[in-house]
Amino acid sequence: MQFVVCIKQVRDVAAISEMLSHAPRSVAIKTEEMMDLLEKTPGMMNPEDKHALEAALQLRDAFGGEVVCVSVGREDAISALKEAMAMGADRAELWTTQELDVSGSADVLATIVKERTQADLILCAELSVDASTHQLPALLASRLGMPYLNGICDISIEDQKLRVRRKLPEEIALYRLSLPAVLSISPHANEPRYPSVMGIVRFSGEKIPAQIRVEAAPEEMIKGKFFFTKTQEWTLLDNERDIEWIACEDADEKADQLLKKLNRRGIL
Repeated sequence: MQFVVCIKQVRDVAAISEMLSHAPRSVAIKTEEMMDLLEKTPGMMNPEDKHALEAALQLRDAFGGEVVCVSVGREDAISALKEAMAMGADRAELWTTQELDVSGSADVLATIVKERTQADLILCAELSVDASTHQLPALLASRLGMPYLNGICDISIEDQKLRVRRKLPEEIALYRLSLPAVLSISPHANEPRYPSVMGIVRFSGEKIPAQIRVEAAPEEMIKGKFFFTKTQEWTLLDNERDIEWIACEDADEKADQLLKKLNRRGIL
């Protein structure tokens, strides 16, 4: 079986937060300033993608086959794919493009899946830590004409059919799906493995390994076809909060004081 995992290169959000921590609060940052900041920020694999990759690696180990990672974006996404290879993926495909919105990314990924893979199961993250749209897996499934479920916390395969558990707010639901299908994996589904030492050694360095194929997305796929969303500015919000302590021992008195405070603030 072939398990395909969508991988995205994102900017290190922790590094960005550290850079912005010294900026004044409630100040709008223009697009040009933010883009310059992003250019200076190191990239990394979207942390949520690691749960999808771990799920694929476990399925391959249990049922056989191969894990193929697919990615769309700038050429520096190679570093994320190298990490995926070091974690145990078998090969990867990267189509380089200009920056795309989620709809454009879904179109290009769908083309990669159709032309470069023989996917039995496509696994995605629930979201990326930069855009957090939650839309790409559903859009991808729509482009491919495949069934889709999100919030998946457990997967098994029986008689060429999927048996999955989906995490809902107050319960776990059990589903059966036909293959091929698209699933987005809950971050609670597993604990992603670390890259192996041998994998790090094998896939480090400047050279692009043979297992990663890189090519430019066809111009006719992109030119004038996709709607690009563009952020005009970012506003840093003041996250400082006032804290009021209720200093008394009696639980009933604490509850009474809490209700009074909530009423004064118009919350109740």
